[in-house]
Amino acid sequence: MLITHTHWEDLSEGIRSAVRKKAGPVLSAQTVLEGFNSEITTVLHTSTNKIFIKGLRSDNPRVWTQQMEAMINPYVAQVTPRLLWHIETEGWNILAFEHIEGRHPDYSPGSDDLPKVVAAIRLISEVTCPQLPLKRAEQRWSPYMDDTSALQSDTLLHTDLDPLNVLINDTARVIDSAWPTCGAAREGRLLLADLARLNTWLGD
Repeated sequence: MLITHTHWEDLSEGIRSAVRKKAGPVLSAQTVLEGFNSEITTVLHTSTNKIFIKGLRSDNPRVWTQQMEAMINPYVAQVTPRLLWHIETEGWNILAFEHIEGRHPDYSPGSDDLPKVVAAIRLISEVTCPQLPLKRAEQRWSPYMDDTSALQSDTLLHTDLDPLNVLINDTARVIDSAWPTCGAAREGRLLLADLARLNTWLGD
């Protein structure tokens, strides 16, 4: 489903006031037009820093992805922007993250970005799945595979490594963790291999 982005100035004064209570005075706002899942994707310039807010209407069928991202954020803090706050107001569910500068990675074979992305995925794969209501890899992929036993384990996986969900600077940072899944670490590496079409970076 195509998402229509809602700009900061099109939000009600009540919503903007609720955000300002958390963020402080907003000097300017810039809508980020990339991405397909959030109705609000905005960088706010405040008097002290920049923050990134993303949001969905509370009645959006995908609003659960907001809840999931907020819930998993503390467990992937080593590779993702820190969640600053989470509010629900006037029918909107809004997350605020520390702002990270960077560009999206190049997944073509031989790209210098690949080792950084691999390093980030391996950091996530070192996390044992927390006791949270997360889906399991064997559940998510059972419609497409007869035998999902190779996917069964208790490693935390990201599972959505679209280049728009990763920022590159000195390291790779994952900026969208809405689909965390419990499974085998090898599954996370195979997803990256599929995206990059390159297996040489991905050892056992």
